[in-house]
Amino acid sequence: MMNLKRSTIKEQLDKPEFQSINQILVGELKAIDILINEFIQLFEIQECEAADKKSEEKKTSNNDGKGMEMNETN
Repeated sequence: MMNLKRSTIKEQLDKPEFQSINQILVGELKAIDILINEFIQLFEIQECEAADKKSEEKKTSNNDGKGMEMNETN
């Protein structure tokens, strides 16, 4: 979720309609980067773990809305 917010702000930096608040966006971007790095250090997250977690979440959310985890049985 933080990466989504970061990418949104990064896109806004390049758009002319956001030039009046460019410094605010730069500050928010720096703050988000600091938070992401703090979470990585605090929880000792490895980049491959984050990718695995995203892949696992996609598998779980793509189960046709049955409300079951991939490994659950009836």
